Amino acid sequence: MTDVEKTGGKELPKELQSVDSAFADLGGLGTESITQADVETPRLKLLEALSPQLKKGNAQYLSDAEVGDWCNTATGDVWREVTTVVPCNFDTHYIEWPKTRGKGAPIVDHGEDPGILRRCMTNENNQHFLPNGNRVEETARWHLLIQNGAQWDRVLFQLTSTRLKASRKWLTAIRTETCMVDGRPWKPPLFWRAWDLRVIGDKNAKGDWSTFVAERGEQLIDLDKALIPIARAFSLDARAENLRFKPESHDGPTIEGAAVRDPQRSRQTIESGVSSTNAQTGAEMIGEPLPH
Repeated sequence: MTDVEKTGGKELPKELQSVDSAFADLGGLGTESITQADVETPRLKLLEALSPQLKKGNAQYLSDAEVGDWCNTATGDVWREVTTVVPCNFDTHYIEWPKTRGKGAPIVDHGEDPGILRRCMTNENNQHFLPNGNRVEETARWHLLIQNGAQWDRVLFQLTSTRLKASRKWLTAIRTETCMVDGRPWKPPLFWRAWDLRVIGDKNAKGDWSTFVAERGEQLIDLDKALIPIARAFSLDARAENLRFKPESHDGPTIEGAAVRDPQRSRQTIESGVSSTNAQTGAEMIGEPLPH
């Protein structure tokens, strides 16, 4: 079977094709000094009317993006309506923002300890404010592999406010899965299966907005066994690193991202033996930082 046949008729990106023997012993050379501070964090966002990706003239403007699209903010890749992901790690952080949201970067990431909330007052909208007026947001953080054609990319997906409800429903669905192994109940890892994130509308008395539902996809053992070590590596990396919130940058050149208009593309699978650079752990590939 050829590479083109393996990917459903689509030519593999050059970086996923076989490496010439001349480069076999040179993996990572020249990237030894790259740190997290040198790169942009790959984030998955559900675009809204005020997202910089939708504002002409903004450095992050994407000419083919629309409200309700999924977007990898680091690469400019855009998906319509549905995207396929594999969750690899989940945690909740408590982020302190300045008094006027949108007028500055996050001030402090208080990590996973909710103790900061005991110092806060809570208003009628269930928003938490410190005595100095700064706002503290409960932030659900998913470390995901997102399917991008024939490869799977690492992204950070952060949810706050009204979208925490969608995050909790997704977690509940994951926690209900139990298998029997040797006659005993066994809890699968978070990356047991892929999930389709589908955009839907939601509303309350103050307005309406886009959110999502998570729909069960194939188990990795059926989708592609080659994904299991890739997901495991990301899960271990996410838990081993001292992850801290990095403010999202709005600087840089305009990204011309291409939209994925066919939702079926997100269901393509990669054949065993087709790998991406994300298959390696940070220790194995010098210069591959964790998104955080």
